[in-house]
Amino acid sequence: MTPVVLAVTRSLPPDALEWVRVKTCWRDEFYGVLREHSLGGLPGGVVLARQEGVVLRLIRTMLGLNSFAVGEFHIVRQVKDCYEASRPSCGPILHRLFQRAFGISSRLRSTLHPGRAPSIPYLASSIIKEHPDWPRVPCLVAGMGEMGRETCKVLSYFGAEVVCTSRSSAPPEGFRCIPWESLRSRARDFQGVFLCTSSPLPVLFEEDLAGSGTWVVDMGSPPQGVPGEGYRYMGIEDIARISRRRLRGYREELQGLEAAAEGAGTSLWEELTGRFPALRARDGVISLS
Repeated sequence: MTPVVLAVTRSLPPDALEWVRVKTCWRDEFYGVLREHSLGGLPGGVVLARQEGVVLRLIRTMLGLNSFAVGEFHIVRQVKDCYEASRPSCGPILHRLFQRAFGISSRLRSTLHPGRAPSIPYLASSIIKEHPDWPRVPCLVAGMGEMGRETCKVLSYFGAEVVCTSRSSAPPEGFRCIPWESLRSRARDFQGVFLCTSSPLPVLFEEDLAGSGTWVVDMGSPPQGVPGEGYRYMGIEDIARISRRRLRGYREELQGLEAAAEGAGTSLWEELTGRFPALRARDGVISLS
């Protein structure tokens, strides 16, 4: 019997047996079935969870409990998309884990979630209301995926003047657009710039914004912009810090969901180790014949 371990890692060993990459706006991690010796050879800090902790981590992620927009709903579609994209690298263990976690989290949301879940675009957009010139703060939203489109709508609801730009996707109906090619030259014309693209590299640089006084709210992972002199830059960690402060009371309402997630994680782990005859728990390791 070859010892294997269920783990969540920041990087993937080349001999992983199964894996799903979960990449969202502020997380990038691999759920994998790994050989025990491969897991032991990973550097410190790479392993985020193992065994039963992996199951709990996935359920909590699906419930939005691991998000800074605690309880958010966007994460459900994002994780499902990641699973679908990783189907070729899945085997029976991860297929079962993810499919059961989807059903369990859906049931827990419908019965225990208090509602009024905040979203990342809502929390990020709320930051601009602290601008000294609010509400006379023209805003540019770059990227018209799900996050960008919702950011446009939230900012407009708050009363901001909103302009959009995107490489390919259209903005929500009724919003003015500027060409993507003019993003860098036009960014300093706006007091608020929201970066919501999926670019693997920055789309705005210090020379585009230096001395402008613009507030840049970067929802990208990896970052879409860079800090610099003469403007205010807020990345994912800054948004998360501000959001945690604002959501302390709301998190208290999720205590029942937190407890249910713990119990569901334990039950699903027991199901996984009993579902497949080839799987056995031994000293924190499951073994595959």
